[in-house]
Amino acid sequence: MCGIAGIFSPKGIEVNDLALMSTALQHRGPDGYGYMLFSEEQGIRVVVKGEISHCRPNRESVGFAHRRLSIIDLSEASLQPMKDESNTYCVTYNGELYNYLDLKADLQASGYSFRTTGDAEVLLRAYEAWGPECMQRFNGMWAFALLDKRNQSLIFSRDRFGIKPLYYMIQHNTLYFASEIKGLLAIPSLSPKPNKRTAAKYLLTGLIDDTEETFFEGVFQFPAAHWARISLNDKHLAIRPEPYWSLPTFKYQGTEQDAVKKFKELFFDSVKIHAQSDVPVGTCLSGGLDSSSIVCTSELLRKSYQIPNYTHSAFGYCPSEENYSEKKYMDVVVRATSVEMNNIDFTQEQFGKTLPLILQAQDEPFSSASVVAQWFVFQRAKQNGMTVMLDGQGADEILAGYHTYFITMALNLFTKGHFPKYLSLRSKYEKEIGKFPLTYRWLVLGTFFYLISHLLPNLLQPTEYVYKKFRQMKSMTPEKLSLTRELVSQYFEDKFAYKYKRLNSLGEELRAHLQSTSLPGLLRYEDRNSMAHSIEARVPFLDYRLVEFLFTLPDDLKIKGVTTKYILREAMEGILPETIRNRKDKIGFKPNPDLTFAFVRGCMDSLRGNDTEYEKLWFEEKGVEKIIKSQNRSVSFEFLLWRILNMKLWIRQHWNGR
Repeated sequence: MCGIAGIFSPKGIEVNDLALMSTALQHRGPDGYGYMLFSEEQGIRVVVKGEISHCRPNRESVGFAHRRLSIIDLSEASLQPMKDESNTYCVTYNGELYNYLDLKADLQASGYSFRTTGDAEVLLRAYEAWGPECMQRFNGMWAFALLDKRNQSLIFSRDRFGIKPLYYMIQHNTLYFASEIKGLLAIPSLSPKPNKRTAAKYLLTGLIDDTEETFFEGVFQFPAAHWARISLNDKHLAIRPEPYWSLPTFKYQGTEQDAVKKFKELFFDSVKIHAQSDVPVGTCLSGGLDSSSIVCTSELLRKSYQIPNYTHSAFGYCPSEENYSEKKYMDVVVRATSVEMNNIDFTQEQFGKTLPLILQAQDEPFSSASVVAQWFVFQRAKQNGMTVMLDGQGADEILAGYHTYFITMALNLFTKGHFPKYLSLRSKYEKEIGKFPLTYRWLVLGTFFYLISHLLPNLLQPTEYVYKKFRQMKSMTPEKLSLTRELVSQYFEDKFAYKYKRLNSLGEELRAHLQSTSLPGLLRYEDRNSMAHSIEARVPFLDYRLVEFLFTLPDDLKIKGVTTKYILREAMEGILPETIRNRKDKIGFKPNPDLTFAFVRGCMDSLRGNDTEYEKLWFEEKGVEKIIKSQNRSVSFEFLLWRILNMKLWIRQHWNGR
């Protein structure tokens, strides 16, 4: 919806810095801008579509900036920052509250009146009425900062899954926050170094966005499902986020039939409220279960006049190479609905020219060329007049859609001694789908887990120890060849956190993927790629009611036999075309790896050299050269090459010549 930024300093803020932050976030909100300045002497002052460069520095202790992308209530009455009539509260807010009409009705019943038809004022009134507990009532995506003059404090909050971003940095006892890291980097006095620990983890494993740390030292992302209060009277600033929500631990007690019915009701309502908008809404369509379910559900809701009956536009990546295209499945959905399909492809030249722009938009390295494909999809959507796009992000993490989950299931069966069940699972998978994702190399590891956990039960966490050693062994080549000993040592000397702990069930792995190791990175890509084109991306599968319900269900309602996303398939019977509903394969936005290999060949001389200080500290030139010249064309090798490429380009964008 928007871009937000702000500064808090007990000694007074530099207002020109606030203007620089706002300008850096202009792409997030091209439809309007505003500022809030607060001092004890003058109270809250809001300046909408006006300049603040004339303001004297160090007079105000708090400043907010806001860039608006108009979605609901297009009038100027909903411009932000927004304050209440008593000058007690002021908010700068990015996101959408999908249940804002229900919240508004509750507040009106309690005597609150409204001057706008948007959700920003609902958020402001909700805090006024219920305080920080209001966050538990919200259904949506958000990141906001709120000045509470009555309690002399600043309130920060981020939605349950981190759909909307919020970053912060504390330097010289001054707090800076922004929707994107570039909002912080716009301030000349803030010049963070690269975070060596995060870089090492990314280069060796590919993990990103799994902690509060970013690729910039001293820059942190505010955690999802948390809020924080900072007193305006604090002499030494610190942010101490506290959780306001967690996944449920109780178990569903109903029948499978009841569960399918409940899921269907929740999903339909989620799509319905996610389609609320005063501007055009389009859909990303890959031809897979998730996006196809959104498109087909939207079709039924339109026909029954439950959502606006505008022209329904869909956008999907359709490369010319058949092995990487899902066009035949997209066409099935198009024929079954009234959707107008837009097929997107890009050339090798476009790939090379656009990659630096995407990296700049993302602020940090990213994990694969699929992010490039997503970029071109949002670019076309914007060219076709879209302001809001629905997407299927999050479905794989809550419905067990990745085939790698079969590895978790197999390893747990194997290490617990359930060999017949393991063999049955493997046999059924190979018969119905193809090559089992758990190789015989992993079988040896699983046997080792089983033996050591049973023969040495008193040894402290033996399986975690073995897994750690396995990861160390695995990362020696070829990754270590390209990295300096210092960088590799940095990674292995750090404490091994949850990611090295073998998870005991499918449910535990889904939790980890949802909250740390998978979804946060995907949501970052989605937000930056969409907002770079001034588009708001919405993700109906991450309605918290739907997520909570799914995490109460047994594993076999997510994966039954070798059928992934079982409950979604059952709920979509008669709604999805059977060709889509019964799909067992999975492609997604996956470009041909040759795009990466060809790009690297084209800039080989530049890449193998270490042009900057940090490249010299982190990369071994001979090792990088050997990897670049390798004829290996495997998926895992492309993944490694991509990380090296991304990291080098990122370093050069930010620290060229240093």
